[in-house]
Amino acid sequence: MNKLITILTFLLLYTSASMGQSSSSDSLGKVIFKKNTSVRFYLGTKRDGSNALPMQVNSKYTVKLTSAGRYTMTHLDLKLGHKVPFEIYADGKAPETTYGLSNGEKEFTKLWYAKNPCIITFSASDDLAGLEGIFISIDGEPYFEYTDTIALDKEKKYDLKFFSIDKVGNKESVGSLQVLVDGTPPVSALTIEGDRYENTLSGRSAIVLKATDANGVRKILYKLDGGHEFRYGLPLKTATMIEGDHSITYYAEDMAGNKEAPQTFSFFVDKTPPLVFEEISGNSYLLNGRSYSSGRSQLRISAVDNKAGVKSIYYTVNGKTTHEYDKPIYLSDLVGTVSIKSFAVDNVNNRSSDSQESQQMTVPSIDIAGPRVGHRFLGNIFMRGDTTFIAPNTRVKIDAIDPESGVAQVTYRLDSAIEAVYSEPFMVTKEGMHHFTYTAFDNVDNLNIGKGSFFVDATGPVVSMIFGVNPVSTDSAGTKVYPSNLIVFLGATDQIAGVSKIFYSLNGEKDHPYILPISNFKSGKTYTLKVKAFDALGNISEQEISFAVGE
Repeated sequence: MNKLITILTFLLLYTSASMGQSSSSDSLGKVIFKKNTSVRFYLGTKRDGSNALPMQVNSKYTVKLTSAGRYTMTHLDLKLGHKVPFEIYADGKAPETTYGLSNGEKEFTKLWYAKNPCIITFSASDDLAGLEGIFISIDGEPYFEYTDTIALDKEKKYDLKFFSIDKVGNKESVGSLQVLVDGTPPVSALTIEGDRYENTLSGRSAIVLKATDANGVRKILYKLDGGHEFRYGLPLKTATMIEGDHSITYYAEDMAGNKEAPQTFSFFVDKTPPLVFEEISGNSYLLNGRSYSSGRSQLRISAVDNKAGVKSIYYTVNGKTTHEYDKPIYLSDLVGTVSIKSFAVDNVNNRSSDSQESQQMTVPSIDIAGPRVGHRFLGNIFMRGDTTFIAPNTRVKIDAIDPESGVAQVTYRLDSAIEAVYSEPFMVTKEGMHHFTYTAFDNVDNLNIGKGSFFVDATGPVVSMIFGVNPVSTDSAGTKVYPSNLIVFLGATDQIAGVSKIFYSLNGEKDHPYILPISNFKSGKTYTLKVKAFDALGNISEQEISFAVGE
C-alpha cells in the first residue's frame, strides 16, 4: 500500500493591508494568518504540491479565520497509528509601539518638554506574527520606516505620528507625540515688597521671586543662609527672620528641566528703630541779674540708627502739630516754658516711640540784634562828593552800642592788614585811599558789621613867589639884587584840599597873613623872605628865599 503523503498548501485569497503579508511563519515553523483571512486547503502526494487537489472543510472549499487564535486540523497517520495534528494561527492583534525620550519631561497633557538635543527611541512588540516595521511622520511629512534613533535638535515644537505593522499586516492605530524642544534656561528675578533701603530690609518686608521662560517655568528653588533647598511658593517674609545679615540663593527650572545659574542676594534685616537725642545749645549771658540769649540758642535733635540710617526726625512743641526736623530750632521762636517730644524714622521705616519724658526749659530774654555800629573822624576832615579826606593826624573812631547784653568786643581790618582788636581811635599816616571794615560783638555773640573809606592827604600846598621886576645885578655872595620899586607876589596851589591861608615873614619877624603884594623894600638892604602855605586839612608847606634891594 502506497504511503499517503499529505501536503497542505495554503493559498491567501485576501490580504487585509497594503503593507505586510497576510500569512507568515515564525522561527518554530508556525503558520500564521491574519485574522479574517479566507484560506483554502489542498491535498496532494507530492511535496511540491503539483498534484494537490482542493479539499473541503465542513463542505466548503474556503475557511475564514474569524477568530484570533489557534486552528487545528488532524489526519490519521496509519504508519504511526494515531492522528497527527496540523495547526495554523489567526493573528488579529496589531503590534504595540513604545517610545523613550532623552532629556524629556512629560506634563499632564501629551506634550513632552525636552532639552536640546532630544533623542527619541521607538520600539514595538508583537505577540504572534512578529514585527514587520515601525513608521514615523514628523510635522506632517510623509511616513518613513524607523531604523535608528531620532534626534530633535531645533528649539521648537515637534508633532510626531507613528504606528507599527506586524508580518501578517495587522496595523497599529496611529499614535501621536508632541515634543517641545527647549535649550534656553529661564530667567528669574528677585524683588522686594515693602520697606527697602539699598540692601537693608525691615521686619515688614517680603522677598518675592519670579521667573520667565518662553515655554513655561516648572519651579523656582531657593535656600536661605546656605540651608536646605526649598521650592518657592509664597513671598518670604522677613518677620520670620532674625535681625542681622542674611543671604538667599535662588534659581529657576523650566518645563524641559533647563536650570539657570544660581543667583545670590545678600541683605540685612533691620528691626531696630533709631535712638533720638535732644539738647539745647547756644550762647547766654547774665547781665544785672537778667539772662539773655542770642536768639541763636537752639533746640537740636539728633538720631542714630544701627544699620539703615536715619531718614527723618519729627518733633512737637507743647503737644501741638508735628513738624519734620530739618535744622536746629531757634529759641527766638519760642516763649516761656516749653515741652518738646520727638521721634525718628529710619530708611526702612522703623520708627522710634515718642519720648516718654519731654524736655522742658524756660526761654531766656532774647537778644537777636548785634550792637549798633558806626565810625567818625576826630580832627581835620574835608568832604568832596562822597569821598572823605583826612589829615595824617586825624584819628578814626569806631562807635558800638548794645542796650541789651552789652558790647563784648570790636575788631577792625584796614585795607589788607590782619584783623585787629579795636581799643582806641587810630591814625593812618600813609597818603592815599584806604578802606576799612569793623565788626562789633555783643555778649551773646550777636554781631554787626560796618565799613568805611577815606583818603589821607599828607601833602601841603605848592608855594609860588613872583618878583614883579627882574634883578639888576648879583652881589659878591651870589644874591640877586632888585631895584627899590620891587613888588613880590605870593601864591599857593593844592590839588586835593585846596589852599586855606598863606603867611610870610621878613628877616625873622613875626608871621603876617598874606593879603596884598609885598612892597616898600628899603634900598641897600638884604631880605630873607619865608612863606608858609596851609591847605584845608592843615598840611603846611614852607619856602624861603634871600634877595637884596639896590640903591
